[in-house]
Amino acid sequence: GLALGVAYSANIGGIATLTGTLPNLVFAGQMGVLFPDAPPVTFASWCTFCLPLSCLMMAVCLFLLWSLFCPPEGTFKGDSAVLTAEVSALGPMR
Repeated sequence: GLALGVAYSANIGGIATLTGTLPNLVFAGQMGVLFPDAPPVTFASWCTFCLPLSCLMMAVCLFLLWSLFCPPEGTFKGDSAVLTAEVSALGPMR
């Protein structure tokens, strides 16, 4: 669950700003070449569109990961006695 959260949040955060990932900068450069009459893609215009989208995607990702990997209250079978017994069964560190 943690590895998925890190990977998803890195991708979502990279979308948020123009300098977040290299493909965003390539897109901004190619927009001026392919569509010369279109308004330029600036940092502010990119953030105006992508920052709210990124926040929405982060909230959806948090909800999905939370619902998949966090058990409901009272269903976790482990307690401190079990964890203490498992740690003592490992033996001393070398």
